[in-house]
Order: sequence, then structure tokens, then C-alpha cells
Amino acid sequence: MNSQGVRGGFGVFALLGEEGGLLDKKSTWGPLFDVEDPRSKMPQFKGKFLDFYQALEVARYDIQYCDWRARQDLLTIMILHEKVC
Repeated sequence: MNSQGVRGGFGVFALLGEEGGLLDKKSTWGPLFDVEDPRSKMPQFKGKFLDFYQALEVARYDIQYCDWRARQDLLTIMILHEKVC
């Protein structure tokens, strides 16, 4: 490590489905985190400008992605918290 700081970063990997894991103990949490990644459904618009309805569609997919990402982050935090406690 140098005095300029840390370059890159670190990754966190969580394994789901372990015996006695978070989702096994709290089965009511399962549906909350079982959400499909919305990036695969994002429509591809061609051209420089979007009409009103296309812009709303893009905003809707952006909100869905933010929701999905927040759920994944929360699940990771919960799993890490369980491992520490």
C-alpha cells in the first residue's frame, strides 16, 4: 500500500443457499430479494431524441434498476452481518 491511498477496490462475494443461511432461517425474506435483473429488459431506442413516452419508459427502467441494485446491496449487508454476528 502506498501513501496515495488504495487503488482498485475489493469485491464481496456472498454464497446463497448454504445450510443455515440467511434465506433458510428467514424464508419470509426470500420473495423480497428474488427480483429479476431489469437490465435484460431495457428497450434500445435509436436516434438522438426521445419522445415523451420513450423518456418515461427509460425513467421507469432506471427506477427499476435502482430498486434492484438496492435490494442486492441490502441482501449483501444482511448476509455479511449474519456472518459477523
